[in-house]
Amino acid sequence: MDSTDIINLIPAGFSALATCFAAFATFKAYQVAKESKNIAEKSLIASEHEEAKDVFFESFSDFELMTSRLFNLGRDIREYWTRKFDLFDDKNSEHAGEDPRPLRHVLSNAAEMLAKHSMARGRSDSYYFDYLIDVLNGDFGDLNLKEYYSLLERADGCYLGYESIFGEPKRDESIELSEAFRFSIYQLKYRTSTDDLRKFISDGWSRYGFLRLYYDEFIKCQIGFESIARSLTEQKNKLKFSYVKLDDNVDLSANMERLARCVSLVLNCGFGVFEQHIEDDWSDLPDFSHEELIGYILFQVAITYILLEVENQFFQLQQ
Repeated sequence: MDSTDIINLIPAGFSALATCFAAFATFKAYQVAKESKNIAEKSLIASEHEEAKDVFFESFSDFELMTSRLFNLGRDIREYWTRKFDLFDDKNSEHAGEDPRPLRHVLSNAAEMLAKHSMARGRSDSYYFDYLIDVLNGDFGDLNLKEYYSLLERADGCYLGYESIFGEPKRDESIELSEAFRFSIYQLKYRTSTDDLRKFISDGWSRYGFLRLYYDEFIKCQIGFESIARSLTEQKNKLKFSYVKLDDNVDLSANMERLARCVSLVLNCGFGVFEQHIEDDWSDLPDFSHEELIGYILFQVAITYILLEVENQFFQLQQ
């Protein structure tokens, strides 16, 4: 190739090089434009969601403060009842079986079963409470020795949850139909006395008793819980009509939903159903049968297991 050919190739080379530079410049311009758009969108999200973020952190702090004592009182209720059931556990009852499980474990097992079944069966947090209420009247169906002994034959000596023997309560059925739950009721019925249950319920509702302390603390916090629920709902509704929806801010949206779930659950953990009897002397209430007293105790302890679920969910939210 002579010098003339080389000279003729130079313009073509420059042209190709210019095309490459132009393509590169176009690509960089696209990157800059895309990055600018992302920055703009993030800025818009930050601007539009700033109020929601403030509401979330304020609600989070308020909820943490309000539930601190309530969580502790819930633990006190569980510990109180397990200790008391140890005291009046009649293992020598003719119906207890040859190797009866400690009654405190029977109580915990039944209450936790009830709490889980209620939360699983409820279509929403506002419905699960209805399934807890079902046990309050002590209507556990026909309790008879023939059924009890057939269950006892299978479960005597079982120190694990009775679900390991009889299976989990079916979600679409009343828990009173569950063999695991019914066997727990039989054990609580035949290994306690009506007088013992009345006495300890009465002690719990005394002015400084563990049930009264929990009731008073919940009433004190209830308005605050309702206020948090309203604030979170208002913010979610407000951002429905925003240019940048709350769902676009994945972390904030998820955290607000989890906090709203905690608040919704805890709002159903009150003892308001006992309000009419708070001032009564439970040790002298002949109208309450043995089964009804068992139902009242199970309700109280199940509430504390739901409260424990709230505590666990809130702890995860703190991480």
